[in-house]
Amino acid sequence: MYILKLNNGGEIPLKWGYWAMRDFCKATGKTAQQYFETLSDGQALIDHMAEILLSAARFAKPESTYTFMEACEWVDNTGGLIGNDPINGFISYLIGTHTIKTDGVVEDGQKKSP
Repeated sequence: MYILKLNNGGEIPLKWGYWAMRDFCKATGKTAQQYFETLSDGQALIDHMAEILLSAARFAKPESTYTFMEACEWVDNTGGLIGNDPINGFISYLIGTHTIKTDGVVEDGQKKSP
């Protein structure tokens, strides 16, 4: 869970996972492969930030009735897209949900200590 803190004192809970990814893909007509390509393309990420935020907000709070316009306002209310600490923090959180964490090195199918 990530809390997006707005400049007006508001807070938007955001959660990323499989459901949010699927919601984003359905909203944008993207495949899972295209979703991952979006994450690695700065311009595409900027172009789809509101959809990403909206899917994350819906996953965090399924009963919400947030709109696309509100998600755009969250971006504006945190300082825009470029060099924005709250938005960058959320993107780091989102990317982290796709990172596999290990505590050792796997060689020949056997877990080894680092």
